[in-house]
Formats: sequence, C-alpha cells, structure tokens
Amino acid sequence: MGMDVVDRGEQETQLRAGEGMLYVEDSPDGNVFLAFDVDDLDGAAAALESAGATLTPSPGGGYMVRDPFGLKFYLGSD
Repeated sequence: MGMDVVDRGEQETQLRAGEGMLYVEDSPDGNVFLAFDVDDLDGAAAALESAGATLTPSPGGGYMVRDPFGLKFYLGSD
C-alpha cells in the first residue's frame, strides 16, 4: 500500500502514509487504529466527548478514543 514502516516492536507496528499514521497491534483484539494530530488537543477532546466518544488518557500525552460506533483511534498533538 506504499506505507513506510516507522517502528516495529514485539507488540506493535507503526506505519506512515504521508502525514497519517496507522498502528497495528499484536493483541488478542487484533487492534488496528489511526492516529490524528490536532492543533487544539483540549478542544478536540471536548468536542469528541460531547459527541458521545469515550476518551482514555494515553501515556504519550494524547488520548485513545472510542467513538459511539466502536471505532478506536489515537488523538494527539504535535
């Protein structure tokens, strides 16, 4: 698909396509999620929560997000 491997660990592979990141986890759930960087992390987090998303703080300073439809993604800032 033309993606570059950014990092490959025992449990996770990070792929880059342009400015977008895709994370693939080796876990019982087989998690695959996108990462989005925003300029206003607090504002974006508040908007997502008000739309029904569940946010969990991530050790990297951003949030793991689960939207009302069950989709998961990472929200961070540069």
